[in-house]
Amino acid sequence: MLGIDTFEPLLHHMRYFLSLFLVFGLSSQAQVFFQESFESTTGWSLSHIYDDGNDDYCKRDSAVAFDELGYTLFGQEGIFVIGAEDTDGELGVAPEDGVITLTLDPIDISGQNDLELVVTLSCNSDDEAYDDRSQDNGDYLDFQANIDGSGWQTIGQFNSRAGGSAISTLYQDMDMDGDGGELGEVAIGNAMTDYIMSIAGTGSSLQIRALLKMDGADEVIVIDDIRIKESEGDVIPPTVYSAEVIDANTLQVVFNETLGSNAEQTFLYSGVPNLDQVTLQADQQTVILDYSSDFELGEAYQLIVFGVQDAAGNAMQGTYSFPFYWNPTTPELVITELMYNDPSVEDTLEFIEIYNHGSTEAIVGGFRLEGAVNHTLASVTVPSGGFYLVARNALAAEAFYALSFEDYGGQLSDNSEFIQLVNVDGVILDSLTYDDNVPWPSAGDGFGPSIELIDPDLENSIGSNWIASDNGLGFINGLPLSATPGTLPGEFLPVVQLSNVDIEVNEVDGVIEIEFYISGSNSNQSVVEVEYIVGTATSPEDHGSNTISTVTLPANSDGLEVIAFPLVNDSDIEGVEYFRLGISAVSNCQIGLNDEIEIIITDDDYVSPALVINELQSDNTSTVQDANGGFDDWFEIYNPNDFQVDLAGYYVSDDPLNPTKDRLAVGTDETIIGPFGFKLIWADEEGEQGPLHVNFKLSAAGEDILLSAPDASLLDAIDFGPIVTDRSFGRFCDGEDLWTTFDAPSPGYGNCVNGLPELQQGPLIYPNPAEEFLYIGRPQNFEILNSEGRIIDRGNADMIDVRYLPAGLYLLRMEGSRPQRFIKK
Repeated sequence: MLGIDTFEPLLHHMRYFLSLFLVFGLSSQAQVFFQESFESTTGWSLSHIYDDGNDDYCKRDSAVAFDELGYTLFGQEGIFVIGAEDTDGELGVAPEDGVITLTLDPIDISGQNDLELVVTLSCNSDDEAYDDRSQDNGDYLDFQANIDGSGWQTIGQFNSRAGGSAISTLYQDMDMDGDGGELGEVAIGNAMTDYIMSIAGTGSSLQIRALLKMDGADEVIVIDDIRIKESEGDVIPPTVYSAEVIDANTLQVVFNETLGSNAEQTFLYSGVPNLDQVTLQADQQTVILDYSSDFELGEAYQLIVFGVQDAAGNAMQGTYSFPFYWNPTTPELVITELMYNDPSVEDTLEFIEIYNHGSTEAIVGGFRLEGAVNHTLASVTVPSGGFYLVARNALAAEAFYALSFEDYGGQLSDNSEFIQLVNVDGVILDSLTYDDNVPWPSAGDGFGPSIELIDPDLENSIGSNWIASDNGLGFINGLPLSATPGTLPGEFLPVVQLSNVDIEVNEVDGVIEIEFYISGSNSNQSVVEVEYIVGTATSPEDHGSNTISTVTLPANSDGLEVIAFPLVNDSDIEGVEYFRLGISAVSNCQIGLNDEIEIIITDDDYVSPALVINELQSDNTSTVQDANGGFDDWFEIYNPNDFQVDLAGYYVSDDPLNPTKDRLAVGTDETIIGPFGFKLIWADEEGEQGPLHVNFKLSAAGEDILLSAPDASLLDAIDFGPIVTDRSFGRFCDGEDLWTTFDAPSPGYGNCVNGLPELQQGPLIYPNPAEEFLYIGRPQNFEILNSEGRIIDRGNADMIDVRYLPAGLYLLRMEGSRPQRFIKK
C-alpha cells in the first residue's frame, strides 16, 4: 500500500496534470467571424505580383511551388499562401522602395467589440539575414487596421533587432518601437505559427492591410490564414525568452510574460542534477535556479523546462531545452595549422589545428569555433603541448591522417575567411583572418600543402608568420598533399604501428600480447587508443581483455614494445573466435600503415568433427574457374556429418614438416560446410583473393596435402603422385578410403556418381548414398524414379524410407526444384 508520505506528492502531481488538461483540453475559443486563407483569388489584392522563378517574387501560390523555390512550408491552412522574397529585386515589376501592400476587402464588424487579428506567419529564420528596418535595405512586416474610413492605424509590427545587425530574424515587436527581440517578443520561425494583434475601436466596416518589405535573396515572408475574432483575453501559453548561466551553480530562465506561482516548482526544471531551489524574481518573468553543487568544468548539460504556467493559468506547450557548458577558463590556445583548400574533389581533408601553448592542461568543453566554421569543442582535456583537431569530414580526415578529429559545420573559404575561438562567456581566445595572397603562403590554395604557423609564440594573424607545409603524406588527384596535423613545424612525431602478423592464442594461454613498433620516438610518452572493430566475439571483454582502451608507450622507446592483456578461459566458445583491433593516435604520435591486427582464439576443449580431403586437381587448365576467372589448382574438403562445420581457423598445408603453413580465414560465412557438403579450396598462392584461396600451389608431379584442426591436430592427409592435366584424384565414394583418378572431375560435388553433381539447385538431400532413410529438409511432395525412368514411389514427407529399395542409382523429384540423383547402398 502507499503510505501517506508517498500519496501526498502523488496527489499533488495528479492535481497538476489535471490542471494542464483543463487548460489545454477544455479552454473555449471565441468565434472567428472572418477568415481569409487565400484559397480564392477574390477578397484581397496585392499591389505588385511578379515571379522570376528564383529569388525575386511576390505572389499567391501553393506550398508545393514554394518547395520548388527551396523554401519548405509546413503547417499552412489549405493549399495557397502569400509569399514574398527580394521585393525590390525585379526591376520594372517590383516597387522601387521594395514595399508591397496586401489589402483585404472591407469586413462587416457591426455589433462586434474588442476584436483581434490573428495571422499565420513563417519566415526564413535559418538564414538570419533580416536587416534593421531603419536601414535602406531593412526588412519588416506591418499590419494596419482602418475602421469606417477613419484612417490606417498600425496594430502590429514584425522587425529584426535594431542596431544594424545583419544576422537577425524577424520578431513580433510587441511595443512597436522598431527593435525586435526585446523581452517577451517572440521570433517568427520556419513553421507556420499564429500571431495575435489587438484592434482598438468599434464601427461597422473594417479594412486590414499588410505592408511588407523583404530586401534580399534570403529574406522570405509567408502570410496565410488571416482571421478576425472576438478577444479571448490571455489564452497564449508562456514561452521561454532566454536562458543563461549566471555562475558555477546558478541558471537564469526568463519567460516572455508574467508567471503564476507554480513557476517555483523544482520538478518543472529537469536535466541538470542537484537543483536545490527555484526563485521567481520581482519582475514575475525571471526564474533563478540554484544548485547545491557546482557544474563540472567543461562538461555538457541540458536543462529541460516544461509545464510552467503564466498568471492566467496557461501552461507551456511542449518543452524548452537549454544546452550549456560551465567553462569560463581562458587557456592559451592558438590556431596553428589550416588545411583550407586540400586537393580532394570536395575538400574532404580540410582541417583546423588548435594547439595548447600554455604550461598546464586545458579543459576545452563548450568553447566555440566561429566565423568560417561552427563547432562546439568536446568535453576533453588537452595537455600542455597537445592539440585539438577538427575537420570538415572527420571520418575522411581520420582515415587519411590516422589521427582523431571532430566534425565542424560549414566550410573554409578557398580565398580568405575569418576564424575565432571563444570560451562560453564569449571571451576571444584566438582569432585570425587567413588569405591566399602574399604575405600568406599562396601554395595553401589548392596546390597540396596546408599552411602552418612557424612558431606558436608568433602572432598568427600576420601572414608572414605562416609557411606552406612540406611534410608529404601522399598524392590526392595528382598533387602531393603535405600537412602536419597534431605536430608543430619542424617537429616529427613518433610513428607507432602494430606487428603485421596476426596473433594466434589458445584460450588457456592466459594473456594476449600485442606488439607495438615505435620509430622516431622523442622525450614524451606516446598514447594510442586501441579500439574493437569487428569479430565473432562481441567485444574483447568476452575474453577478459577489458583493459583495452588507451595504451601509453614510454618516451625514447624506439623499437618493440609488448603490451599484455589478460585472457580468460571461456567455456562457452567452441572452435575458433576472433576479433579485430585497430589503433589511432591520441597524443605525441602518428600511426603507421599497420594499424589493425586480428586476434584468433582457439578453444582448448574443442574436438573437431571428422573432415576429409575428398578430391584434388594439380593441373587445371579447363575444368573449373575461380571467381576471378583463373584455372587454379584446387582441393575439396568433405563434411561427412549431418550438421554444418565452420572451417574458420583450420590449417591446410602442402608440407608435412609445416602442417600449419596456412590458416583459413575467420569471420566469414564462406568457410562453412553444410551437412554432407563440400568446400572447394583454391591452391593458387593468392590468399589475398579471398578466404578460400591459400598461399601455396599443388605440384603436378605430386606432393602432400594436410588438413589440421584449429588446435593443430591432424585430421587428414594425402600423398598423391602425378595427375594428368584436367583430371582429378579423389575418394570413391565420398569420404571412403579408396582413391582413384577421375576423367570427369566433380569439384564441389560428390564423387559417387562421378561427373553427375548430386547437389543441384534445390533442397539439400542427405545422406547420399543412403542406406535406410533419405532426408529432404522439409515436408513436401516427392517422387522416386528408377534408372528406367519409372515412378516407383511417391508421397509427402521430410524423411523417406528407402530400406526397401535395391542398391543402385535413383532420381528424386520434388515440387519447385530440379531432380536430384541419389544412391541406395
